[in-house]
Amino acid sequence: MAILEYIFNIAFLYQVIASLIVYAILRSFIFFRTRHRRFKLLKDTYGIGGFKPALYDGNINLWQSIPFSGDLVDEGRRLYGNLISFFTGDEPSIFMADADLIKKIFIDYSHVFSERGYRYLNTPLFKGLFYAKYPRWKEQRRIMSQPFNGYAVHSDSSAKFIQETTKLMLEYIEEKRSKLGSDVQFDIKSLMKATALHLISAIAIKLPNVKVCENEPHVISLDAFMESMAGGCLMMAARLPFIKGLITFLANHFENSRALGQVRQSVVDLVEVGKKELKSGTWDAKKRTHVIDSLIKMHYHGKLSYEEVIGNVETILVAGYDTTSTTLTYIFWTLAKETEVQTKLRSDLMAYGTESKYLEQIINEVMRLYPTLLNFTTRLAMSSVKINGQIIPQGARAVHHTWLMHRNPDLWDQPDKFDPSRFEEPEKIHPCAFAPFGLGEKKCLGWQLAMMEMKQIVCDIVLRYKVILIGPQKMELVNYGPVMTQSKETVMVRFEKIH
Repeated sequence: MAILEYIFNIAFLYQVIASLIVYAILRSFIFFRTRHRRFKLLKDTYGIGGFKPALYDGNINLWQSIPFSGDLVDEGRRLYGNLISFFTGDEPSIFMADADLIKKIFIDYSHVFSERGYRYLNTPLFKGLFYAKYPRWKEQRRIMSQPFNGYAVHSDSSAKFIQETTKLMLEYIEEKRSKLGSDVQFDIKSLMKATALHLISAIAIKLPNVKVCENEPHVISLDAFMESMAGGCLMMAARLPFIKGLITFLANHFENSRALGQVRQSVVDLVEVGKKELKSGTWDAKKRTHVIDSLIKMHYHGKLSYEEVIGNVETILVAGYDTTSTTLTYIFWTLAKETEVQTKLRSDLMAYGTESKYLEQIINEVMRLYPTLLNFTTRLAMSSVKINGQIIPQGARAVHHTWLMHRNPDLWDQPDKFDPSRFEEPEKIHPCAFAPFGLGEKKCLGWQLAMMEMKQIVCDIVLRYKVILIGPQKMELVNYGPVMTQSKETVMVRFEKIH
């Protein structure tokens, strides 16, 4: 009898295993068959061509196989025109180089294209302002708009924070020069990252002990997080969406916790302290003026979830320190390379300070020529719609690809040339040709603060030092993170004091 039970149990176990294998095979067959049909849809039905996607991951592997994706979209435009299909897993995107069509989608038809469309994981970042679905996005935007608008309106208060941070930056430069000699070299991006992080901490997040120096520990932690987003769990979830729950677990408990451990713990501590103050009645509204204070208060009153608070803090950190510091790196490289421009700017800054129009033209031209974000400005079609004779199907993402638009010869004369005079009459530029901070209602909340910060930092350095380029002699961009850029080589400069 025992033998029969054993045989029966073994047979039952084999049946279960065989059933699971058959289920997995059928599920995979249906999944890849459906994916294959989706791949053909954009080209065969809507006439939007693009690079051939692979069944496993769409065009992800192609994207990751080249150092700089801008080269890929340039080739795509040459082969397929102003609309280029691209698949992240089985999710379709349309990279656009048609400014009029983009204006219709992002501004005139914003009610149809109301979401960004990226929801690969259920990590806190994907529940924050970057990626939240529309009802939650609208509420989060409302909550966060008040403090950010306050920074723009009360510019004197913002300027004070910025000047305090740039003072620390200048002290670090002088201290290093005095210790190691006037010929000492600086990793400008490392220094700009610490400067930007210190400022965003002072204004918005209140991270403790952020130093203004090269190789700052918090910066190293955030850089690890950005690097992890270029692959790992994020790309795995895009390739295999049917196991998104498992991948989210791995991202939350292993990948992100390892990369963001120090930063996230600091934020958790701030939230807990804030909740205790609100509960005990010791919350001082006059002192609690940071963005994170607004988030904590809304969480305490049930308006934001705990994950939304964490996600929005991560959003502010990524948006507030990385993009700004990368742009500043490109600016200082350009000024060191274009010595006549640097000299002219210095004269203009002596006369007008941060109000210099030439300074703003230089910043805009650098952001046009060397964009920090490539395919981040997206909108998801919530229903199929025909615009300017072109059908955009439901479920497709319309993408304002900054490289395609900022280097578009149909929109810019000699687009590869550095020429700040392009922005002497900005009203003559197509409203969608230049969009470093995004478009429409989802335009970056902190864009005015970012411009103030960059102007002050450039002004303070250029008035005190001649920026001398050590290398590289040519600016080559490479992919960084999922949608960003950075210099292929570390930008090293020397600061020669102006007497």
